[in-house]
Amino acid sequence: MAMDGALVGGRCFVSQDAAADAYFGAVAPSLVPGGTSYLSEFVKVSGAWKVRRYQATGGGDFALVAESPVPSASFATCDPLESFKDGQMMGWAVVAAMAAAWCIVVLRRGL
Repeated sequence: MAMDGALVGGRCFVSQDAAADAYFGAVAPSLVPGGTSYLSEFVKVSGAWKVRRYQATGGGDFALVAESPVPSASFATCDPLESFKDGQMMGWAVVAAMAAAWCIVVLRRGL
């Protein structure tokens, strides 16, 4: 099977776009305090991720200073069905162990 998924934070996503959504969506806004405070955040606008930078104005408000596209991110590839296959194999192993235990109990009774 082709490995067409994308790996982010130990989780395999179906596509690179879904992985980028998970990656950039999990980043908290960052505030740089100082004489002039700045706030940066990632936002998705019309299907594309952008980084917006704001400058603190008086009264706790922020004014947009700049908006730029984020560099394209590439993630490690993975197989989205691999975890399902692993779970399926473990499930059948449990079923086989239970069947073997049942057979042992029946054989000990002497049929």
